Amino acid sequence: DQVGDQVWAQVGDQVWAQVRDQVGALARDGLYNQFGGSIYDAEWCAFVTFMRDVVGVKVDAKFNVHDELHKSCGWVWWHQNILAISDRPAVINRDARGRLHCESGPSIAYRDDWKLYHVHGVLVPADIIEDPTSITVQRIEAETNAEVRRVMIERYDTARYLLDSGARQLQRDDYGVLYRKELPDDEPLVMVRVLNSTPEPDGELTREQAAEAFGEAAVQSRLDTMRTIGMRIDVEPRFKTYFLRVPPDTRSAHAGVAWSFGKTPETYRPVIES
Repeated sequence: DQVGDQVWAQVGDQVWAQVRDQVGALARDGLYNQFGGSIYDAEWCAFVTFMRDVVGVKVDAKFNVHDELHKSCGWVWWHQNILAISDRPAVINRDARGRLHCESGPSIAYRDDWKLYHVHGVLVPADIIEDPTSITVQRIEAETNAEVRRVMIERYDTARYLLDSGARQLQRDDYGVLYRKELPDDEPLVMVRVLNSTPEPDGELTREQAAEAFGEAAVQSRLDTMRTIGMRIDVEPRFKTYFLRVPPDTRSAHAGVAWSFGKTPETYRPVIES
């Protein structure tokens, strides 16, 4: 036991001495010589501060200046005769994954009113956030950046864009209408437009409009469902419609609706929907 204690004490002293030397060199050379004294990563500063304050490693006095700047400033760039210091942002908004994101204002803003706008990390022009009414089909289709275009489509409303842009109707069956819109440098936008299973007073389509869009059989089946479950039809029925985004390789409305329930067309055949 005595021999073991002596060995561990000697080895421990040597290891800690080596660690202190290496961390001291890191604080001096790694932070200053490699990065020019800029505030590069907060974790480096935290690491060296821990080694200085807790472990007792001696670091170059320049690091103490760096540490103070890091606590009170944003980015700092050291040069031989110039020191550039930036303010910290007044506003920073992020999504759950830590990406710059805000759908109602700037994602990052400074006190001098300099700001940027992001949606889930995608940098976008200010008016896409501040004035979404400025987004038009023509502007969307003129956008060459696929990520920005996706944001614009979402802000415009995906289903609305599908119809307003003249998407191609691929197929129609008792489950809905399948549309496809090709997008440059991106996967196509494929959606199924479905008719609500029962009429509703605030529906956007009259019976005639629903029959034109979905077929008379689809409308009649919903009216039959109402009678089957004992619902009365006292006024002219109106119908709501919904859009489901489905995989690009979807070939039928039935397949798309089935996919949304985690099923295949063979296993998704409801008898009555309400």
